[in-house]
Amino acid sequence: MNKQEAIKELRQHDHAFLKPETAKKIAEPFGFEPVMSKSYDTRYQFKGLTLWGINPITGKEFEEGDYAMGIEAHKLAMQICKHLKVEYQDMFGIGSQLRACCESLSKVV
Repeated sequence: MNKQEAIKELRQHDHAFLKPETAKKIAEPFGFEPVMSKSYDTRYQFKGLTLWGINPITGKEFEEGDYAMGIEAHKLAMQICKHLKVEYQDMFGIGSQLRACCESLSKVV
């Protein structure tokens, strides 16, 4: 995957939480290792995060309060921009933030 392909894939993960493997695959063309963290399922909170799929710890569907390692797509985009010293517009919504970062990255790679 080249840089433009990585940006295109990242754009497709609007409002998504990325598994470590996916985040590393997208960041790799930029020579960057993303900083990931433990994120909790907060689906019942306003604008909360919903983790989808099977929780590898419990073997059951994710529920409120469960956690997973990874990174939200917009945060990965921001990390890549900072790593490359690419300026981007700060946005309130996470979808808008992802698009703003990807647009700035597209202009310099």
